[in-house]
This record gives sequence, structure tokens and C-alpha cells, in this order.
Amino acid sequence: MGQTAIGISSRTVRILDYLLRTEEPISTAQIASHFELSSSQVRYRLRHLEPWLHARDLALLKRPRVGIQIDASDTDREALLAELQRLEGREIVLDPDERREMLLLRLLMATTALPLDELCEWLVVSRTSIFRDLASAREWLEPRGLQLITHRHHGALVQGPEGLWRKAAIEMLTSNLSQATLVALCADPDRQRSEREEVGRPFLRESCTLLSSHNLRQAEQLVTSLEGHLQKVFVDEARVRLILYLSLVLLRVPVGKMIPDDGEDGELGAVSPETYAAQEIAKEIDGEIDQELSVGEIHHLADRIAEAVEVGVTEKGHPISIGRETGGTTAELATVLVREAAKYLHAGLLHDQELIDCVALDLSTLPSCWSNSVSLADRLARDVDNTTDPLYGFTCRTLSPVLQSHGHAPTSRLLASIAMHLGTALERLELSCSRRRVWVICGAGVATARNLINRLNLHLPELEILGVASAFELTRDTQLVSNADAVISTIPLGPIADIPLIHVSPLLTPQDVERLRTVLGLDPRGRDASVGPSSENGLSIAEILSPDAIERNAVASSWEEVVDRTGALLLKVGAIWPSYVEAMKDMIRLYGPYVVVAPGAALLHAGPEMGAKRLAMSLVTLREPVPFGHELHDPVHLALAFCSVDHKTHVRAVDEAMKLLSVENRQQSILAATSNEDILENIKHVLNQN
Repeated sequence: MGQTAIGISSRTVRILDYLLRTEEPISTAQIASHFELSSSQVRYRLRHLEPWLHARDLALLKRPRVGIQIDASDTDREALLAELQRLEGREIVLDPDERREMLLLRLLMATTALPLDELCEWLVVSRTSIFRDLASAREWLEPRGLQLITHRHHGALVQGPEGLWRKAAIEMLTSNLSQATLVALCADPDRQRSEREEVGRPFLRESCTLLSSHNLRQAEQLVTSLEGHLQKVFVDEARVRLILYLSLVLLRVPVGKMIPDDGEDGELGAVSPETYAAQEIAKEIDGEIDQELSVGEIHHLADRIAEAVEVGVTEKGHPISIGRETGGTTAELATVLVREAAKYLHAGLLHDQELIDCVALDLSTLPSCWSNSVSLADRLARDVDNTTDPLYGFTCRTLSPVLQSHGHAPTSRLLASIAMHLGTALERLELSCSRRRVWVICGAGVATARNLINRLNLHLPELEILGVASAFELTRDTQLVSNADAVISTIPLGPIADIPLIHVSPLLTPQDVERLRTVLGLDPRGRDASVGPSSENGLSIAEILSPDAIERNAVASSWEEVVDRTGALLLKVGAIWPSYVEAMKDMIRLYGPYVVVAPGAALLHAGPEMGAKRLAMSLVTLREPVPFGHELHDPVHLALAFCSVDHKTHVRAVDEAMKLLSVENRQQSILAATSNEDILENIKHVLNQN
């Protein structure tokens, strides 16, 4: 291959590395999801990658509806991967936004002014460019209450209140490093990162250099001690924020960067659980740095602890929960949103408590806890090319007014997260689940962790989720997973226990599912043989309604009991799962008494995916008619119910039912019958006449 000095951006290097290690074609959307970029950003970088490859006599193949692939032999791929490891200096071009991020990180970590010539050499730019970059950095700092002081001879220095400084530093880190990277960095600061991990990731290299592993390790131990004082275990996202904050305390206070006292006479006042925990941790910090923290520092630390509790806490082996209850108005609004979605998407959503809980978690999480982290929902919200776009559009159009009417801002992030949960719930409705034994580690946030668990149950029903642990719990206590077959983790941790640790994306891609099946030795799952397309296409009522599915002179006091009666008959003949009966009720609850199709007659049903096993019908006559709430056709004295495994095979039977029920004397002949067999004969006679 020929060589050239054509520059390549660091983010393009990462995409190239990914493509070289992927044997099969991969879509733009998949690349975007992997790197937390939009599809347009990926396409932009691919255009810049093509001349770089062309200079090496290679090509980037783009096949519509297939994917993107580098046309190279195995030898060329290995040579390119080796070249990427050696790229440095002027061969890697930083985008302007990357330069700003790198510059801000170094400025925020500095305690003295940084010489301009040193910054120019470090970023490989001219003095003119460094002033332009400093102006961009100043625009980022000023809204955050910080000033950038620059002098041609003395250099550049960030000034402002210490509390705002730390907040900005943590925002810079959490905005530019993924949650998984941060968790891995904080959980195991001494781990030697591979060259591949750092290919095209200058911000990561700079972060690892500036964040002392010694400080991170001490901060992690302090958070562990904090959990003991609070009797709570933080989810990974909350834990990372506390570790980063405490590492900055350990870095800044010894050089005189301390938050001043803010209370009267330096008193702490009323002691909350968070303040008590902050006081205890302050004593440990005093011993570490041989310096007493101010009351202002303790107050600030207590506030950070309270914020971490808001982000999420969990108890070992228990489901994830947020720091405060999701009951009251939050749970009520979540129920209203799910009910509204169920009207248009699937009646089975109506009683999906897992879906309601996940939506309630999103509604309960303070927006301030979202602003500085990149989440799965952020990716969905900013990339309209992904496969969930139609559902996201539905959520925006249908649920935004509901949120606004309840005083909630329908942000793109909130709507995308709700759409994500709706998508998982809809898939879950169509499948049944069995179990297998695994532990799950997810550092991508509370709601995303629950979504991952749902997707594992959905796509791998052989799994039994034994619990959700943080990466920190596992590194401290490997016995936690001693009863499991494997650990499934979104965090790229090294070997910890004697069982497989399988790294997956929070999205749980098809590749992840296949890898899990391979590692765990699972056979591909097949659907229940009793559920699927029926071979009974176009059958008549007389052929699908058996004497065992008929009940005469039944007693019912409400329309719900009528549905129960017809559903019990379908269960009796093995045509449905029990859930189908409740689904028929949900259709009426959602859409009203539309099932009353003629005076005195109802035709009950639910969707094929709501629990139908085969095409079947049941019939109930009532001793006393029952009102369904229909303005014209109440009360009902004859009810037919049908189930079908698709949207086609029942068409003939339903057409016949409408003809049967729409004429009063035909109904009367059924009501007057003295046996189930007579009812079937009357139906056959009517149908033969037509």
C-alpha cells in the first residue's frame, strides 16, 4: 500500500478502526449508535475517510440496504490497524470542537496559567488558531459563571467560584466520555487500557492523564464508605459523579482551591442524612490530605450526595429504584400516558406495569440529572434515521399534548426515552418468556438499565435475571455472582469472576444476542407451535364454533362478566391464553362499546397477538340482557367472541357473524334453541340461505 501524509481526524480514526474489525457490512445507523453520533455526522466522516483510503489503494464500499464495508484483504486490514496505532502528531487532525473540548479540559484541570506557546505545541495549531480556540472556550465558560483570562505573555487561566469550576469540570468529562467509559475508568483506575481503546480518542487519553489514578482510587473508596453511612448503594451513574467530584476535591483543596464557608458563624445547622454522611466523609478526606475541610466544602458535598440519591440507588440483588418514590402524580401521569398510547398502539399496554414504572422513572428523574450525560435516549432523540423513528414520531404527536397538560415539558430526550420503552413493551407483548440464570451490570442510567433487562427477557427468554449489580459491587465482591452462569455487562470490564463476563451494548444489538447464545450455549428459540399462521383460512362459523364453545341462558350482571363467559369457553376449547380474556375487556375500556354491532348483539374480540392460539369462536346467550353502554343497541342478550392468529383468516367468519346478528329473527332463533346442537343447526340453516 502507498503511504501519504493526508491528515485524518481522531473521530474518523475510531470509525475506521471499527470498520476494519467488522467483517460484515454495517449500516450508518449502527455506526452512529456505536459512537453516539448522528447518521449525518457519520456520513460526513466517511466522506473524509475515502481519500485517505484511496491514497492506500483501498476503497470504501457502500451498498444500499446492505451496509458499508472496507474492500481490503486480511493482510491489508492488519497493516492498516498497525498504522492506526502509530498515528500521532500532525497525522491526526482534531476537529475544532475536539480542540475546544481538549483545551477546556486542560484549562479546567490547571491550577496555574498555561503558556500559550505550550498550548499551541500541544494542539499542533498556530498562535492565531489558539486565540480562536480560546475565544470558543470562553463562550462555553461564561454561561457557567466562569471567566477565561488570557495574556500573551502569562498564558490562559480559568477563574470563578470553586463550586462552579468543579461543576464545569465534571460536565466536560461526562459530556465527552460515555457512561460505560467513565464507569470502567472509575471502577478500575489502575487497569492498563489497550492501545485499541485509545485509538482516535485523544480526549480519553488526556482524561486518563489528568485524572490521577491515585485520586480516583481514593475517591472510589470514599464513595464506598459513604454508602455504608447512608445504608444505600448508588447506581453506576450516580457513583461515577461522586467519584469524579471527590477526586477533584482531593486534587484542588491541597493547592488552596477550597469552597469558602457559607453559613452563619460557620455552622452546619440542621443535620440531614446527606449532611451527616458528608461530615463523616470529610473526616476521612482530612486524614488523606492532612487538611481540614471548610463548612462550605461539607455543605457542597452534602448537596452532591443529595443529587446522587436523586439519580438512583439500589440494594444488592434488588431491582433498581430512584431516590424518591414514583408514586402520586408521577405514577398517575405515567398511567395516563401509557393508557393514551394503548389506544393507538396495543390494548395490551394498558396493564404493563413494567412500562408504567419505566415511564414514571423518566418523569421522576430531574432534568438537571440529564443535562450533562449522553444516554441511549439522547441518541434516539438526535438521530431520526434509526429504526424507532416512527414510534418516536407517534410519541411526539400523541403524548406531547398530554405531558404539556400536566405541566411537564415534552423535551426530545423525554419523548425519545418514552418511545424506547414503548417499543420494548410492544415487542414484549408478542412473545412469552421463560428463564435462565445471569447477573446484569449496566452503567448507562436507571431507565436504560431497566430497558436492557426487558430486552434480555424479550430476545433471550431462557435467561433468568438474578439481579442488577453495579460494576463496583462486582469488583468488590465476586461471590455476588457465584450462583450465576454468566455476567452480562454494558461496561468493558476485564475478567473478574470465574464465569463468563459478556460485554453488550445497552441497545442489545442482534450481534449481542447471537454472541450471548454462542457463549451460553443456547439453542435458537422457536415460537410456541400452537401460535402462528392458521391453516384454517376462510372457514365458516359453522366450522369453527363447536358445541363445547356455546353456553345458553348464562347469568351475568355486567358486560365484564359477559366477556368472562365467552372467554371461558374459548379457554375451554384451547383457543386462547388467559390474557386474551382481559385483552377483550381492554378493547372496550379503551374504545367504548363499539363491539355492540347490532341491537341486542355483541361481537367480542382482541388482537391476534394478544393471546390467540388458533381461529375459534364462542357464543353465549343471556337469561337477562346486560347493558354495555351503547346508546342505540343496548341491552345485549347474545354475545359472540372470536380469536384469530392473524388479521385475515377470520374475515369470512366475522362477515357471517355480522349477517347473523344484524337480523332480529335470526337472533331469536338462536335464543329460542333448546340445545347447543340446535344453535349450530340454526346457524348453518341461516348461512345456507345466504
